[in-house]
Amino acid sequence: KRNVRWCIAGYPVKMKQHSYHIPRAQYEKIFFEAITETFTPKVKQLCHYYQKSLQGKENIRIIAKDGTDLSFSIKNRPILVSDGRISSKDIERGDVGLNLPDGEVFLAPLEYSANGNILFDYISLEGMGLVKDIRLFFKNGKVTSWKADKRAESLFKRFLDANTGEKDRIAELGIGTNPKARFTGATLIDEKIYGSIHIAIGNNQGAYHGKNKASSHQDMIKLMHEGTLYADGKKIMHNGRPVKGK
Repeated sequence: KRNVRWCIAGYPVKMKQHSYHIPRAQYEKIFFEAITETFTPKVKQLCHYYQKSLQGKENIRIIAKDGTDLSFSIKNRPILVSDGRISSKDIERGDVGLNLPDGEVFLAPLEYSANGNILFDYISLEGMGLVKDIRLFFKNGKVTSWKADKRAESLFKRFLDANTGEKDRIAELGIGTNPKARFTGATLIDEKIYGSIHIAIGNNQGAYHGKNKASSHQDMIKLMHEGTLYADGKKIMHNGRPVKGK
């Protein structure tokens, strides 16, 4: 509210190994390499590509060989860039914060527009654990059901039961643009993985410029190595890479 610039860094504090999803030394290596990569021309170029590819578009479709087929609208929603810098345009919009490591382009889809299904590689449910290979089904923007192994289904239900408001409505589409980010189980890093997208459900007010009000904002990661992202029918990502000159 005071328009003060802020930054969150997921620093690898010396927790016990069981608190990590990968070896602690590996987490630290990925963390610092991804921070260094944040400020490279490569990340800035990738952010610019996806921002330009989404600008002025209306309809998004995500498909993959695993059966994913999810569509939604982004009509008139701002395309936001996180490249480790708070630009003058960011400040004008009131977007005065960033995360480190950084590297993503994101936006708030129209909250009632998502229909279809998507298989996520992993979701880190804070305080509850890591869920892998879970398929979510959307109708009119809301998660109506999900399918995974029994443990994952139970954890996801417990997460929804623990939160309030529009906790199960689409909130964000994000595209990772940091080539040094790798899986850690920590969303702050994982959502930046180059070749991935993430969909969030829940709160998307404030910096996201959306309308959902909820007690949670849950990011869910999908690796796009066998997937395609379309904007108004045009491929902008194929197998996790930009589609240029088409």
